Amino acid sequence: GLLQMRHHLGLATFVGTTNLIDVTVRARDGARLRVDAVGVGEMWLQAPDPGPPGGTPVGARLVAGFRPQAVRLRPAAEPSGGPGGGSDDLPAEQGVPWFDGTVEGGEFLGESTRYRIRVGGQILIVDQPHRSGGARLPSGSPVRVGIDPEAVRLLPA
Repeated sequence: GLLQMRHHLGLATFVGTTNLIDVTVRARDGARLRVDAVGVGEMWLQAPDPGPPGGTPVGARLVAGFRPQAVRLRPAAEPSGGPGGGSDDLPAEQGVPWFDGTVEGGEFLGESTRYRIRVGGQILIVDQPHRSGGARLPSGSPVRVGIDPEAVRLLPA
């Protein structure tokens, strides 16, 4: 999609609903950056491409942008790995950081439910497809939130 092809904050917000979180680079490992997402926690993400000459420096401030569909949501009672960065036993879930959250509200969108989830000091917009027999999560429900690092784009702040 357009967000994956462009690394521009204005375009990311123009093309639709996007979660935007300020991040600070804490460490580098090749093309991966460990970032501290303000009000959420730490996660490993792909460095911006193209990035600055010599790579993105530790201490750099960026914006992490990701679509509501890039977020996984589970009731807190279901296993999702260790706190803040654990991953599931499922191979498709390896490397997905998980955070504690609380449902602030939700609305039916037809094919999915759009939730507002408080994670630390941030409100994330999360779209979850309907599951047969699955009930909507009520406001106040504790949840685990997994952010797909492959779907996050780091943009200039």
